Amino acid sequence: MKIPQRDFSVSEYKISPAVFVWCFAFVNGLVFHWPLLRYVQSQIELSSSLGIGVQLVLLSLSCVLMWLLLGFSGLMTTRLIKPLALTMIICNAIALYAIDTYQVILDITMMGNVWKTHSGEAGELFHPKLLVYVSAALLVCWLVVRKVQWRAQTRLKFLLHFVIAGVLGLGIVFYNASAWLWIDKHSKVVGGLLLPWSYTLNSLRHFQSQAQAKRSFEKLPDLSWAEKPETPITVVLVIGESARVKNFQLYGYPRQTNPMLVQRDVLIMPKAKACSTYTRRSLECILSHDPTADDLKFEILPNYLHRSGQVEVIWRTRNWGEPALADFKVLRGKDLSQLCKGPTCLNPDQDEALLAGLEQDISNSEHARQFIVLHQAGSHGPSYHSKYPAQFAKFMPVCDSVDLKACSPDSLINAYDNTIVYTDHFLNKLISVLEQKKNRNIVMMYLSDHGESLGEGGWYLHGAPEMVAPNEQKDIPFLVWRSPSMANKLTINAKRLDAKSNDHADKIWQNGHFQVFHSVVGVLGGRGSVYLSDQDIFNHHGERK
Repeated sequence: MKIPQRDFSVSEYKISPAVFVWCFAFVNGLVFHWPLLRYVQSQIELSSSLGIGVQLVLLSLSCVLMWLLLGFSGLMTTRLIKPLALTMIICNAIALYAIDTYQVILDITMMGNVWKTHSGEAGELFHPKLLVYVSAALLVCWLVVRKVQWRAQTRLKFLLHFVIAGVLGLGIVFYNASAWLWIDKHSKVVGGLLLPWSYTLNSLRHFQSQAQAKRSFEKLPDLSWAEKPETPITVVLVIGESARVKNFQLYGYPRQTNPMLVQRDVLIMPKAKACSTYTRRSLECILSHDPTADDLKFEILPNYLHRSGQVEVIWRTRNWGEPALADFKVLRGKDLSQLCKGPTCLNPDQDEALLAGLEQDISNSEHARQFIVLHQAGSHGPSYHSKYPAQFAKFMPVCDSVDLKACSPDSLINAYDNTIVYTDHFLNKLISVLEQKKNRNIVMMYLSDHGESLGEGGWYLHGAPEMVAPNEQKDIPFLVWRSPSMANKLTINAKRLDAKSNDHADKIWQNGHFQVFHSVVGVLGGRGSVYLSDQDIFNHHGERK
């Protein structure tokens, strides 16, 4: 007796292209948009009339947009439908991993961060969970390629489905017109969670802005300079990364995260704010004469000072995101690591490498005025545990995963606090180098590009849109150290700065990034229409003529 063999293979399905697009649009709306529905739930009751209306509108919007893309492609040739759908499945899976794991919103600023992330940072973002998302996506792609076959369908019938999808979608949208007020209010978040449109359209917007940024910047009016100072002046600007004021001992944090700086004569700027929650825009603000402008049109501070011919400019960085730099001395990560040798520089892959050869740069300068920028890797997440040498693991245990939600809150804060302890060591070591230069008047300014979220309110990392960004991502430390020879020449009117923060609730010219340009120019002795004395944090005693 012959026993029939059971066929465990998946049967092939013949469906029309229009039915495939219907199914794909609907499944895409359900499978990849639960973070969006979760956000809606956090704002309104889903079972309310408004909640139901918003959900219907968003699902309809997702389906209609998908029909527009695949429908137009199908009208040209149905051969384009599958490749486009499969590409979106894989990209959506990766985007969903990022949204779910790091609680990010894929708006234009976040996509700018994505496209400017270098290989080292990209490696830090990898977690085995990503393989689960991608593997599931690849499995679906394999099933679609192998088992879904087209059934013949005329172009006219496909067009009819296209029209029906549009009419149904628009009908639901207009029927729930009241939901648009809510959607408009939350447009940045909704747009950043709607897949695949969040990462595709915002990537295009990012590259458009980058193309505009590559244009030639307008020159600022020339400065007038005081006579050559009797004692040469050096200003060192340290730009931190992801350091939030909430975890600085100097600002009242109960943990000893600044054990070295508390022993230094460091001036603490009150209520400092970052102008942005991502590095590129923050650097534009820090280096711009008018950080309130939405678009960077004029040359930045180091280029401006270099063009004047009065100031030697040096840029040392273990980070990225700066606008185009002029032709002055620039040292990046690999250059600094090669300089970092011997007992005075034991960690070439950490921020201490920024100090390698710095003493020589200052000692060998033949200029009366010198401006040096040190751009840290700092406290950049998610792998905080990799941002400091082992001997600075003061707080234990630490989160050693990039899946921050999987870590206990205590271990996550421990890892982050250790990065601040290391920054404290770095700044203390920098001050030790600077105070040896008795033949120069020196000012060191430290402030972070933005803050960082460590799970508060469900937020992690940084880069949140301005309208919803929590204070953890905006409140930053701002510290100043002066050599003894400068202590009497430069003082800070803390009351004026405190009043400025209170008066400017709209964040125009708040303390922080907005004061750097004018304070640096003021210390170096530049004057002119560009220099705004009321935005200079220093009182200049014995003003140079």
